[in-house]
Amino acid sequence: MLIKSFPAGPWATNCYLVANEANSECIIIDPGFESLSGIKRIAEQFGLHPVATLLTHGHMDHVWSVVPLCIEHNIAAYLHSDDEWMVNEPEKAYSKGGWQEIVNMAGGIPEYRPDELKLMKENRTLDLAGIKIKTHHAPGHTEGSTVFETENHLFSGDVLFNRGIGRTDLPGGNASAMDHTLANVILKFPDAMSVYPGHGPSTTIQDERTSNPYLRHLV
Repeated sequence: MLIKSFPAGPWATNCYLVANEANSECIIIDPGFESLSGIKRIAEQFGLHPVATLLTHGHMDHVWSVVPLCIEHNIAAYLHSDDEWMVNEPEKAYSKGGWQEIVNMAGGIPEYRPDELKLMKENRTLDLAGIKIKTHHAPGHTEGSTVFETENHLFSGDVLFNRGIGRTDLPGGNASAMDHTLANVILKFPDAMSVYPGHGPSTTIQDERTSNPYLRHLV
């Protein structure tokens, strides 16, 4: 499997391009702040053709470029239905967290709801770009946070980081739900699974199980 990424924008949000191999269709995960040029650069370098975009959750730093990306490639975006309100009324999602200065610098909040938005409710298996992707609802950082599993790879969004977890004090966050997700979703994955988070370097379930201070009370 081919997995390429780059940090997008002032929040250094990891945007991923995922494909079976070079010169094939690919999936975009979390097209963040002004990420189109980075996506284009990697797609051209490896001969990739985007056919869908997956959103781990609805926060601005993960969905900023979703509408122009979907228009440019005529593709759909996938988002859990519990985060739909964030793309319908984004100003309500950014009442906390230091977003406003960046929004002002960018000239305001862009349109976040693509024409073709496929809302996910139940866990399912998607078949996109010849890749089978299992979706796992993982609330805590937001109500609709979702982690995406394919083969031995997990795209964890802002649920799990290298030695950290996502904040629960932003709109949609819930500390109790996060603990439940970590114990009953994240820690159920095999130790050898690679983890590709929404921010920062990749890791493994084993490394986080043994070294992440936010998981120790759950192990």
